[in-house]
Amino acid sequence: MLNHKNVRCSYFRMDRLEETLSIRRVSISLFLTTFLIYIFSISKAYHYDSISLAVWAEEGASYVNGQQHHVLLTLINMIFYRLSSQLFHFRSALLPLSILGCFLGALGNAIFFNTLNILLRDKILAVFGTLCLSFSFDY
Repeated sequence: MLNHKNVRCSYFRMDRLEETLSIRRVSISLFLTTFLIYIFSISKAYHYDSISLAVWAEEGASYVNGQQHHVLLTLINMIFYRLSSQLFHFRSALLPLSILGCFLGALGNAIFFNTLNILLRDKILAVFGTLCLSFSFDY
């Protein structure tokens, strides 16, 4: 037999589940929106870092002379370029690495939204902060 305490506890669990699903929907929506905006705004104006990372990925350099903070990124770029060139036959590593950058940037936005939502406990402020980060100059 159910008493009012079990029903109330069940209600609060459903309420929390709905809130969690709502936060996940917002997080996925932010990821997809920023990913699509980043993809459709890929430019052909490349900087020194992106060109050098693409060359290192094409050559298969597993180390970077003088830039030790790029070692993991170079390895990830090399693996992604090899996989994407096998699947889609890219001539250069610039476009696949740009797509990887769009994906990782959008993923960072989703993680940043979840972090802000936990810290601020306000979904609207978390979305606003994430959008400010998403379209800032250096991000």
